[in-house]
Amino acid sequence: MASGCGIAWPALIVLAVGMSTPLGITHVRAIVLIIGTLTLMAFAVLASRRAGYLGRGLVIAAVTGGLIGLIVISVQVVLKAK
Repeated sequence: MASGCGIAWPALIVLAVGMSTPLGITHVRAIVLIIGTLTLMAFAVLASRRAGYLGRGLVIAAVTGGLIGLIVISVQVVLKAK
């Protein structure tokens, strides 16, 4: 990886969607959950591929990374709302 600018893409997507559409706070939370989960799934795929997983193992690692990410991000969103 030549530069670390790839990390900012999820935040830029959330910002672009939020600026271009009149969304309420509940919709923004859903977008943050979806984009955060997809980002963590992508990182899980990248890490699994570099670790040598192929086929079914790669899919299982991606789904597991996504589920764990969804749980963590959901807890963060719920706790920050108060």
